[in-house]
Amino acid sequence: MSCTFCQMVPSGDASMISLRDQIVHDERTASTIIEKEAVILTLQNSMIHTLNRVGSRMWQLADGTRSVEEIAAVISDEFQVDEATAHADILEFVGELRNKGMIAIQRVQTSEEK
Repeated sequence: MSCTFCQMVPSGDASMISLRDQIVHDERTASTIIEKEAVILTLQNSMIHTLNRVGSRMWQLADGTRSVEEIAAVISDEFQVDEATAHADILEFVGELRNKGMIAIQRVQTSEEK
């Protein structure tokens, strides 16, 4: 499956990411939005990454207050994609961003897991 949200080579591993998890920008990144597209600098390797409009919107929503599922729901609504596709693509994209050191995963435990 190819990620539709990014302008990077698809190589993410979403196997350990849950829809309940929250994502936040890694503290070693700096980013800005230019004409609705995110430009992100990963400070650990001085690489610049660009995201398309959908990926950029997801980047904006990745503020540590929303779950992956909530972000997928916003993407589904704003870009008219079905939720199943949004879930799958967001999980893959989050895996790619994590592998590139651009985001951190915040695990959210349910009351049954505590």
